[in-house]
Parts: sequence; C-alpha cells; structure tokens
Amino acid sequence: MDTKRMGCIAVLIVFGALLVTSTQFSGFNYCSAVTTWIDNFEDDDISDWTVELGDFSTADGTCRGQEETNALRHDSSCFQGNWSFDTLGSVYVTLLAGVTKDGVATSCYTLHVSRYKIKLLISSGWVSTELANWDPPEAITGWQHFDVTRDVDGRFAIYVNGTEQLAATDTRYMTANYFVFYCYKNGAIDNVVINDDNGGGLPAPPAMPGFPLVAIGLGLLIPITTVLVVRRRKSVKTQ
Repeated sequence: MDTKRMGCIAVLIVFGALLVTSTQFSGFNYCSAVTTWIDNFEDDDISDWTVELGDFSTADGTCRGQEETNALRHDSSCFQGNWSFDTLGSVYVTLLAGVTKDGVATSCYTLHVSRYKIKLLISSGWVSTELANWDPPEAITGWQHFDVTRDVDGRFAIYVNGTEQLAATDTRYMTANYFVFYCYKNGAIDNVVINDDNGGGLPAPPAMPGFPLVAIGLGLLIPITTVLVVRRRKSVKTQ
C-alpha cells in the first residue's frame, strides 16, 4: 500500500476517533444513558403527572401549588440512584413511594423542607419517623437546590445547594412506584431530574471536550505518523 493511501486511512481513523470521543466527553450526553425521567415544566404541561390534591400552575415555567394544600405524583421506579430538583417554600418531596392516597404517600421516603429545618422521613402506613434532620444556620428563603443519592446499601446522602447536610441508611423499601410532590399555596418545584445509574454518589460533571479530544486525537496520530515515516524511509532505502 503506498504512503498516500496510508495517509488517507490515518486521517479517517483519527476523525472517527474524534467523533466517537465527542459523544462520550461532551457535556450534552454524559448522563443520557442513565436518566430515567426529567421535567423542567417549560412546556406548561403536566399531563405526565397525576394531580391528587388541589391544583397546580406551570405558567411561569415552574410547578406551583394554587390551593391551600396541593399534591401530585409522577410514575417513577427509581429506588436507588440520584434525585435532583429545586424547591420553593414549605414542601414535601417523596423520593420513592409504594402507595399514594389523597395526596399522602405511604411506604416511602420523603424530604420535608420547612423554613427552619430539613428532614428525611420514612413513612410506614400513615406513621412517619425521622431518619435524619438538619437545622440551617439561617431561615430557608427563596429557591433551594437539592441532590439526593441512595446507594445499593440503602445509604441516603442529601446535598443542599451543593453541600452534603444529611445522611441516613435504611433498607426497608427497595422498590418504588411514584415520585410525589406535596406543598402549601405557592410552594413550587422545578428542574426535576431522576436517574438510577449506580446508586452511589452524585453524577460526575461532564468532562471538558477540548482536552480529551485533542489528547486522544494526538495519541492516535503520533503512532500512525511514525509508522508512515518508517514506511517512507524503508521505501526510499530500497529504491
């Protein structure tokens, strides 16, 4: 095979590697394989949810309770993995529930966010027990971001605005049917992302695409170039 043809093949290999690598390292697709479901309410549509109590509006791109008490649920089988969402006001976010009735989830784990305390609760039937709690140094006002993880051993870790503040381990419920949101008037939820990737730790942030692409491209190009040069020298030597 002549050197020119080898050069063309080398270029094709490098571009192919860059194409594959871009899908693995770009920030757009790094968690697409494990995301179970998401909702940011930007489409003003909650038809995938079931309103069990009160009423909700999504006109402002968030899901906001309109009555004195409000509850809605979304089908969700995630019982270990990662839950991410933003909340406003005093709310109850049931991460995984086996049963719901009239807006109340049972056989479940629930995050209760109030003005002065955040709790992780377990409910068996109609009775709730506290697994962990955190008293913030200041009253909770405005939107708050939560990331919750649960690993294969049943350990919960709850991050509030990026910092782990609560942890607990419980294995009584290892199945799920619903994700449930309960709030008082004007309580709200947004940017819900649920995934069951590995049940251990927060998802890794996306890698910067520039470095891996260049590094892998050069890693392929250097040995190929070396082979071409050697072949070229051998060809000249035998002429």
